[in-house]
Amino acid sequence: YRCGFCIENDGITAGEKEQNPAALTSEILRQYREQGVLPGVSITGGEPTLFPDRLRDVLAATKQHGIQRVNINTNGTNLQCVADLDGYMVNLSRQHYQRNKIESIFGKKCDDILLLPSRTVMQCVLMRGFVDGVDSMKKYMDHFLSLGVIGFSFRGLTRLDAGKEYSNEIDWTAAHETDAFAISNAVADDPDFQFVQQ
Repeated sequence: YRCGFCIENDGITAGEKEQNPAALTSEILRQYREQGVLPGVSITGGEPTLFPDRLRDVLAATKQHGIQRVNINTNGTNLQCVADLDGYMVNLSRQHYQRNKIESIFGKKCDDILLLPSRTVMQCVLMRGFVDGVDSMKKYMDHFLSLGVIGFSFRGLTRLDAGKEYSNEIDWTAAHETDAFAISNAVADDPDFQFVQQ
């Protein structure tokens, strides 16, 4: 899965040896502990659910070091591998509630989401033609609330600068950019929305 607006890569170049993610996590957490810091950990990618064994090893390393706040960021490619994890926050990135719209972003078929981990927060990038206003935000939220999510995060699509190496992504973001500030103001003015400071 590769969303048209994503510029993430694995950072590994040809001939470079990949480090063991669990060992690296453990070493970093050991260094934090030596400094008296107990951080939160966010596992992201690429897509961490494509490597379920590595993901479980990294989660075991966080548990071994007593980390209480662990978030797993996923697009749901292999949601089953996190569905049975207890105690972890899952941030599920889906830019629409309809499968055909999601597939048009991912560029491939994806399964309907029928089972969500118990602590799931939906993350949605606001994009023209997808979730791009108050009404579509409400539909998005109603759909995923019916599946048991506990929260939502919306953000605007950031247009990439021209002249960078990501020409396909530049074109995609330019074609789907929305006015996130106008949408935020419309949400603030809508009586159906309620904001709670956490």
